[in-house]
Formats: sequence, structure tokens, C-alpha cells
Amino acid sequence: MVNMTGKQLRWGIVGCGLISGDMVEAIRLLPSEQHKIAAVASKSLERCKEFCSKHDLNETIAYGSYEELISDPNIDIVYIATRNHQHFEVAQMALKAKKNVLCEKPLGMNKAQVKEMIATAKENDVFFQEAFWSRFFPIYKDVKKTLDERTIGDVVLVQADLGLPFMDKIDRLHKPELGAGMALDVGCYLAQLSFFVFGKTTPIESITTVGWKSHDVDDTGSVTIKFAGNKMAQLLFTGCAYVGGRAQIFGTKGRIDVCVHLTIPRDFHCPEHCSVTVLPEEMFAEPTVKEHCHKRPQGDLKKFFFKFTTGLAYEVDGVRKHILEGRKESPEITLDESLRIAEVLDTIRKQLGVTEL
Repeated sequence: MVNMTGKQLRWGIVGCGLISGDMVEAIRLLPSEQHKIAAVASKSLERCKEFCSKHDLNETIAYGSYEELISDPNIDIVYIATRNHQHFEVAQMALKAKKNVLCEKPLGMNKAQVKEMIATAKENDVFFQEAFWSRFFPIYKDVKKTLDERTIGDVVLVQADLGLPFMDKIDRLHKPELGAGMALDVGCYLAQLSFFVFGKTTPIESITTVGWKSHDVDDTGSVTIKFAGNKMAQLLFTGCAYVGGRAQIFGTKGRIDVCVHLTIPRDFHCPEHCSVTVLPEEMFAEPTVKEHCHKRPQGDLKKFFFKFTTGLAYEVDGVRKHILEGRKESPEITLDESLRIAEVLDTIRKQLGVTEL
């Protein structure tokens, strides 16, 4: 296990893509005595140096290989944001080196990979988490509290969608060998939402998927997950249309709407708002509506590629807290949940006729 210097968490960033850049900027929104970007790695030293220059990482070490960063004794946690198909290899390398690991979603290409990664993390007694940043947003905590208090009664249905017409605009999304496809890219957010609402241990009775492929990868899928106890999730993901990101949770006494703004029903995966509508006992009387709002951390948006990713700071702060408290996984998104999410994604991809990776 890594011995941390004081209470400062020293980050090693693996990968120099857009989300890595936003993660760097999100880390810098937090106190420097708590977080330090100690090193960045790419397979190209030149690209790594360009990345560091772009983000003003003047005191950060640039490595031209992942192995060099992982072997650096001054790294407390490795953040992995490589292409999907590389997550397994890089995470295994870091975990075996007894590094704490925060790995971008999807954790692996399939359930078998995720299961092996979890076993490696446990064998080496280190912190390991799939980077579902959504779970750390204050709005998700408000939703969880509302569900736990049964404010909307027994929850029976979740409906959510997520997608943009970018399938033909991003080259990696066309290549199966890179872990392409919309199920792994955005469908994972929908799967995690269903477990967030219905519980990580609730049995699944059936999964039904209809949709289509393009470029030999899954493009669009409409998924119905039937959970035990007459509970259901209806989920839509796509790479060929703008469907925003609406999420609604329906109960016997009301509903919850999760969104970026009450007038903009989108982006449930990084929300600032939710509304809780509760039906009155008297039939046909007006329902009551309670609104929750938490603005994302404020930063210089010119430094972020995705303007909503200041919210990554919630996850960064949460990970530090868990590591300092000696946890080996995050209660917000447990390793068992990551395994179940991978299993659901395997089923969805199989039903859409995608070749198993």
C-alpha cells in the first residue's frame, strides 16, 4: 500500500486526451495542500510534454510510457483515461504495483475483465474505483435521501435516455478493437442509474434490447431491464440523435426528475437540479413540488473542453476522503456494482449482435 505524504493525494494521470485535461483542471479547483498532479504519462513523450504545457503543469513530471509513471514511488493514485480497450492492461499493471486506481468507465471490455481487475485490487489491498463521477454529485445524494425516506413511495419505474449524434464524428467510435460502441460509451451511465435507484443487490429477471449497429458496433439501443419485485428500467442510448439525458424515477406516491436545470431536461449524469413531485392523498388535488439545486464547482470554463466537467471535482474530493479513511472501494459506486454493470452491458451488446471483445 502506498504511504501518502501527509494528507496530500499525489495524482498520476495516464492518458492525455480531452477528459484527462478536464480532470487536471478539476483537480486544480481543489486546495493544493490536498491534491497534487505529480505526473502525467502518454505513450508519446512529446505529446505528454505538449499536454503539460497546455495545462500549465510546470512542476509535473512528463513520462513517455505508462510503466514509468506507475513505477514512480511518489504517486499515490493512478487515474486511467486511456482508450477503452486499454483500461484492463493499464489498471492491472497499476494494481499489481500496489497503486490506488481510479479508472474511467467502462472499467473493462466485459465482465470477465472487470472480475479479474477486482480480484487483483483485493489481492494487493489497494483502493479501486470505476469513475462514475455522477454518484458524487450533491443532487445524487439528494435523490438517494428521497428514495431512502420513501417520499415518492415504492419506486416501480425508471426512464432515462442519453445520446448525441456523434457516431459519425468521432473516429474511435467506429472501431470495435478500441472498445467502441454506444453501450460502453454512454449506455453504462444508464445502467448505473438503474442500480442506483433499485439497489445494487436487487435481482434482474430479464433484459430485453432492440436497436441497431453501424460500423460493426452498437449505435442505438432501447433497453428494458425487469428487476425482481415488479420494478423496471426503460433506457435509451444512441449515437445518431440528440436525446439529451432525461431521467425520471416513478413511485407509487410521486416522481423525481433529475436534470441539469429544471427548464432543461438533460444531463442526468452530471445534474445541478432535481425536482420531487408528491401526490396528495386527496384524488385530483394539486401535487406538491420540492426543488433541489446545487451549482457545480466554479472554474475558468475556458480551460475545460467539456463545460460541465468542473463537477469532476466532487469525485476527486470523494476519492481522497475514502483513501484517507482506509477504504478499498467507494461506497458511492462499489466494485460489486461495477461487476453487475459490466454484466448488463455484456447482455445488451450480445442482444444487439456485437462481437464479444
